[in-house]
Amino acid sequence: MIDELYHLSKVQNMDIVKIIDDFNLLRRTRKQEYVYKRYFLAHYLVRRRHMTVQLAGYYLGLNHSTIIYGIKMHDLWWKWNDHKYLAAIHPVP
Repeated sequence: MIDELYHLSKVQNMDIVKIIDDFNLLRRTRKQEYVYKRYFLAHYLVRRRHMTVQLAGYYLGLNHSTIIYGIKMHDLWWKWNDHKYLAAIHPVP
């Protein structure tokens, strides 16, 4: 089921797929620059594009619980105006 939803929504979200490919966000790493960008996109996909956390996780190659945690961390860093986080997500459109 999730595979079908992914392939149907991929047509509408080619810009997100391009960003994920351009920044190599499917790479399995815990480096901060990648984590910041993945969490920012998780927030954007769930809150702005109204995707489920499961589908957003499928886009980013993450578990749904990691997506929920990433959204919480994004909200925290955004509220704190964390300069490191804001600098890392700046190139992401």
